[in-house]
Amino acid sequence: DLVIGDESCRPLVPEILGKRVVSPVLAKDVISIRVIDLQSKQVTAELSLANAKQVSTRLTDKTLTVADNLGRVIVVDLHRNCSIRNFRI
Repeated sequence: DLVIGDESCRPLVPEILGKRVVSPVLAKDVISIRVIDLQSKQVTAELSLANAKQVSTRLTDKTLTVADNLGRVIVVDLHRNCSIRNFRI
């Protein structure tokens, strides 16, 4: 089993592409977003967006793009595991 969050958390809409799943979870004051490899069940990337209430994700073979209701946009290179864009609209 792979447990994401605890009983006080609320899962948001996951996104699956190939062997990866993006799992956003709403906690009290933060949305945690994890990229999980479905074969190994390992978390390969993790973001925490403080004070966010809504999030939208876009998963491709190479990148994860995340936008939240506070205007933050973050793009993560999934091959190098680093942020390549991080700005606020």
